[in-house]
Amino acid sequence: MSTPVNSQIVLLRTRIPVLISNITQNSVPVQFGVSETSGYRGQLTLVVPSGFSTATAVLEASIDGGTSWFVIAPVAYTLTGQLSGDVASIVANRYDISGMSGAQFRFGFTASTGLTTAPVWGLIG
Repeated sequence: MSTPVNSQIVLLRTRIPVLISNITQNSVPVQFGVSETSGYRGQLTLVVPSGFSTATAVLEASIDGGTSWFVIAPVAYTLTGQLSGDVASIVANRYDISGMSGAQFRFGFTASTGLTTAPVWGLIG
């Protein structure tokens, strides 16, 4: 992925949902970190409620200041079967980031259909 859309690293804290930033094109991620003092139990949830119809999402992490990156595999939540009138999120994934507080993270799409502006929400807990 290329340079992130947000120049400042957003810091996630335990049990507080945060709008990290908006993705507007493929391969241009949003970046964030996890507070070193948070008791986050190793679970990160990223949700994209709107902005397009399909996407291939990727979470990467770096522990060397962004020189090299590795991919963290998701556990995807079910995106269909909501109560009547509820709209499904486009992406809703959980990631195990145990032992990575202090790492730099970036999240983006390698492919998508109909992408305009996609808000990315993060929650650790």
